[in-house]
Amino acid sequence: MPSLSDDNLAAVLVYDSGGAVERVEWHSRANEPALLADCCQWRETALPLATPLAGYTAEHKITAGRTAA
Repeated sequence: MPSLSDDNLAAVLVYDSGGAVERVEWHSRANEPALLADCCQWRETALPLATPLAGYTAEHKITAGRTAA
């Protein structure tokens, strides 16, 4: 899944077979307008469904980088 830095630039993380990030592919609206349009639409769909970080950390009792046992 691409990560948007703004409406004009997206980073796609490419993983190796072991699950480690192998490389980052950068895509711009100037070169790939359809991909960036899709990314923006996915973001607009996902944001209303997302849990705010403060709510997530409280629900899962996450503080100072640790989780509750």
